[in-house]
Amino acid sequence: MKALRKGVRRCSDDALECLRGFVAAQWHESGGFCDRAGKPDIYYTQFGLMLARALGMKIDASAVGKFCWKHDVSSFDLVHANCFVRSLLLARPWFAWLQGRRIRRDCPFAALVVEAHTPYEQFLALTLAQDAGLPFWGKHWRKCWGKFEKKSLEVYRSADGLYANVPEAAEGGVNATASAILAEVFAGTRDLALSAAHALAKQERDDGSFCANPSTPFPDILSTASAHFALHTVGIRPRNDAKFFVEECFVEDVGGFAASPEGGTPDLEYTVYGVILMGLA
Repeated sequence: MKALRKGVRRCSDDALECLRGFVAAQWHESGGFCDRAGKPDIYYTQFGLMLARALGMKIDASAVGKFCWKHDVSSFDLVHANCFVRSLLLARPWFAWLQGRRIRRDCPFAALVVEAHTPYEQFLALTLAQDAGLPFWGKHWRKCWGKFEKKSLEVYRSADGLYANVPEAAEGGVNATASAILAEVFAGTRDLALSAAHALAKQERDDGSFCANPSTPFPDILSTASAHFALHTVGIRPRNDAKFFVEECFVEDVGGFAASPEGGTPDLEYTVYGVILMGLA
């Protein structure tokens, strides 16, 4: 949220008006925010709430809570469990401790946390534990969630020094590598994080953008934001700030960011990444 708020502060008044209009248009009366098809979705609700908070918009916390809790939480994977928890906390940040207590009591997320293996899964497990008010691992881990021990990510590292989300991949990916960097930082293994970060930095293009993996010809806003955020986390500044790239992703007549300058439909997720990039520029 810090990078998101910083990005908001760097936006012009006209850009802020466009962003607020876009976010407001994605709100659904059920209490959630909409996906690209216009249907309320727990995944996009997280991103909508992040933007609404950063932009100082009014949030119907009661409606958000009802929308979140009407879902079958036992059916969630790690991604949607994270979105569920983050949405509840963003809706009522002043009641975070109460929300966390109910989540720990009523949500069967223990197996999701314990069974995390890939870089992305381990990163999600750590953020889920953090958001729910739990320690990452070790002797203070709450018994109701099980003991999560960070697993070695070496099997997911490819010959190019990047990480993938499948073992022994021919090439790594930017988003898996960013996840690995953040997981290693959380675990205190900074030397492994720096090693991965140096490999990641080599993937930067001249305009500061990043492609999803070395064989992908076109950059995208998700990969670029993930890479910049991970590099900044370990103190490595990208060669370029990607400001021109991210501005090219902004669709002014809609008010949101698309996946790339080549076009596409703006959505709340891409817009979060676009504003974060503005904050990191």
